[in-house]
Amino acid sequence: MRKFFINIVFTTIHHLTVTTNNYIKMAPIKSPKIHTVVNEVLDERGRLIEPQEFNYLMDQCFTDRYDNRRLCLALLYTTGLRLQDGLNTRLAWFNEDLTMLKMSQCKGTKKIVNGIRRIKKQARYVPLPDWLTIDLQNYIKYRLAVGLYVGEDIEDFRLFPKLKRASIYQFFAKLRERKSKEIPWINDVWRIEKTYDAQDKLIKIRKHYRIAPHAGRANYVTSAYNSTGKDIKATQILSGHQKIENVQRYIRVNNLMKLKTDLKRRFMDPLTSIQSIPILSGQKQILDFA
Repeated sequence: MRKFFINIVFTTIHHLTVTTNNYIKMAPIKSPKIHTVVNEVLDERGRLIEPQEFNYLMDQCFTDRYDNRRLCLALLYTTGLRLQDGLNTRLAWFNEDLTMLKMSQCKGTKKIVNGIRRIKKQARYVPLPDWLTIDLQNYIKYRLAVGLYVGEDIEDFRLFPKLKRASIYQFFAKLRERKSKEIPWINDVWRIEKTYDAQDKLIKIRKHYRIAPHAGRANYVTSAYNSTGKDIKATQILSGHQKIENVQRYIRVNNLMKLKTDLKRRFMDPLTSIQSIPILSGQKQILDFA
């Protein structure tokens, strides 16, 4: 908001002209160009990776089980880490046997009180699945064996030192190119963002894919919601969100179409008996279609 008012002031000063009569005259200000952004939701599931799809990504899409991209995506999916936190993961965040991840070093609550910016980071511990613990142990043993951690302080032991955000997105982009026929769900677009200029001319189209890195956080919150018996308060504590509204943003529904089909079969189909030959009022009865 502050930047908004500053921009208005500077824009106004820019359009002021001083005349020879020593008074200030306001020059006409052109109205800003207004762009319109339209979001079209194509998949009501939102950004979500189904469990069977995640298993395929882990088992079939990496030639090396200890690929840093695979381990990073596994952390995002099983602990609810944000992508940037996953890229910056330190060895000091884990306990000794890598069975528990401490989350207090991640994004905290920010407040400004009496001109002071206060950030609160609350400790939260997330147990890791057994298979991921074993993979991380072997991955770290290998890096220690080749000397990649020698001479560093434990606080600086980054698990994925050369992994960048662009590498993760490039992985999904190449996956969509190479395996679109084998796994068509990799190309699912859940939202299209269209930008129009002031003359309503389309100038930009951006696709948001359902299978994306941040979908791992949605999976963790959804799993927490289901495991707590749909207790929203307990889900808030498990996911580490400060507001319930933020929790609700991440809750998804797995196997949505299967649930809809089951709803139709159990509750909608039995509502009335099916008439084989429709007979409408005012029409002659048709005895035989043959």
